[in-house]
Amino acid sequence: MPYSGNFEAPYLKIFYNALFFNGSAKATLDLVTTPVRVPRGITSTLTVSLTNIGGSAATNPTNVRVLLDPGLVYSDTIVGPAPTSVTVYPTGTLVYWASLPDIPGESAGVIVRARWNPSSSGDNVKFVTFKANYADTAGEGFGRGRVPFARCVPGPDCSHQQGPPTQGPVAPNQEISWT
Repeated sequence: MPYSGNFEAPYLKIFYNALFFNGSAKATLDLVTTPVRVPRGITSTLTVSLTNIGGSAATNPTNVRVLLDPGLVYSDTIVGPAPTSVTVYPTGTLVYWASLPDIPGESAGVIVRARWNPSSSGDNVKFVTFKANYADTAGEGFGRGRVPFARCVPGPDCSHQQGPPTQGPVAPNQEISWT
């Protein structure tokens, strides 16, 4: 039995398990979305970043699918290769890459932009579904499910653009009127 003659064996086992099996050394692809809140009634540009938040490289990412909820419209790719295809379905927009280059640990492999104009009724939260096949240094493959993308928040009413009439000069601590 390994380490049977070593009184430190249980501690070494705990240490090595924590070091190698805690998940921080594995490749972990995730979606990072910004901003997470957009004002209602205003068309906003949002970004979706396919990021490796793990410590090792995500190797050979294939069949990468990002499904944007209806109402989110794919705009363009900022970082990384252009998608193999972009298909609009009634259930959303599918952005697909047949394969991507390896994504080093703690870095973005692809960043895309999407547009959203949340209406005044409904349309409060949008989701993105992500799925990919990739490996890490241990040869494991992973995928990810539905993640919140953006939440609509009450926004300012930008239809009123009028300010007060020009006044001045104004001395310090002098009151001004605005009707």
